Amino acid sequence: MTIQAPADTDPTGAVAAGASAREVADPGSGVAAVPGSGSGSGASSGSGSGSASGRDLEAGSEPASDRAEALTALGGSFEALMRQWRRSYSEAAACVSPGMLPGTYKVLTMIAHQGAATVSTLAEHLESDKGFVSRTVSELEDLSLVTRVPDPNDGRVRLISLTELGSARLHHARAPYQHLLAEVLDTWPVATISQLTTLINALASGETPHE
Repeated sequence: MTIQAPADTDPTGAVAAGASAREVADPGSGVAAVPGSGSGSGASSGSGSGSASGRDLEAGSEPASDRAEALTALGGSFEALMRQWRRSYSEAAACVSPGMLPGTYKVLTMIAHQGAATVSTLAEHLESDKGFVSRTVSELEDLSLVTRVPDPNDGRVRLISLTELGSARLHHARAPYQHLLAEVLDTWPVATISQLTTLINALASGETPHE
């Protein structure tokens, strides 16, 4: 797979989020009681039935139990996806260099994504410890996969980028998963792929997707 998921992502995170939603959901607040539909029910129920129907419409007719079930199913799907991502990261790391850890591969892919970056920038984007990133960059440098050059705008700063060998090794490691993704989505309409991308981006950013 070509989606760059962190190697240390907790696959239970999505499930935990689903469990939290179930715990705070009030089973009685999802859908209000719908009054009976007899010929005389309108006169006998009065304003109470009207307000109940109003709450039902405002809730979007989504029972709390249905939302909890959907979140649980989504959490299970994320678990499966995270397992696949972790396996893919491990295999890709070993393809770049035998014995390479997924965390090292993660730093390598971020360097490729940034083009040229400082250790501080990499640590910020990876949300990782600067010392760990610095040691990992040194390891990649020893493997001749990355190089450090002075920043043309500030000679005191060193920029890290891929070497030709690093770029070639990374491309070779990614190729099987790029082909696999293309095969899996071969019969998917482009509109569906675009919609999935939009939903994933919205989930990652915490925004509400709009139809």
